[in-house]
Amino acid sequence: MIGIVNTSVLPELGYYEFVRPLERWVQQKGYAVKTAHYQTPQYIEEMEQCNAIILSGTYIQDNAFLAHSDCFQWLQHTAIPVLGICAGAELIAHMHGCALQSSHEIGMQSVIVEDAEWLFSDMSVFDAYFLHGLSVVDAPALHRLANTAKGPAAFHIPGAQQYGVVFHPEVRNTWIITTFLTQTVGMT
Repeated sequence: MIGIVNTSVLPELGYYEFVRPLERWVQQKGYAVKTAHYQTPQYIEEMEQCNAIILSGTYIQDNAFLAHSDCFQWLQHTAIPVLGICAGAELIAHMHGCALQSSHEIGMQSVIVEDAEWLFSDMSVFDAYFLHGLSVVDAPALHRLANTAKGPAAFHIPGAQQYGVVFHPEVRNTWIITTFLTQTVGMT
């Protein structure tokens, strides 16, 4: 079972743009999906039953998830593999003590791979779709995997199976989601 956490301020806000494409892709790859909004009672218990978790992105002006960091304390100790997409990546970084700063990136950008760890194996540069108003500030808690001209585009939290991509792989780079799932959960 793959858990998908909706990080939008309201469950219906952003569902069809940010969550539903993830559900479809994961299901097409043969995995069962459990989706929950982070403010839903028992969402943490539901996610603890999953083999991997994807934290969705949300609208560019929706940073309400940062005011609800108590809903994401589990990121500091979970052994479950987690992939954070855009806002989800910001949450992972934030929960591990990294700062966020205002920085808008909208549209296609070149991503330069710094560490071709299994998430980006055999890649050096690729284009990805960005839509965010915050960026992750480099910090010791992060192992940077890829960059844009503005900063980290992807990272790993050392000592945890937590990865963040500050772009939207569900738009043009679904192979990243597939790689994450097959490397952490296995083939279906």
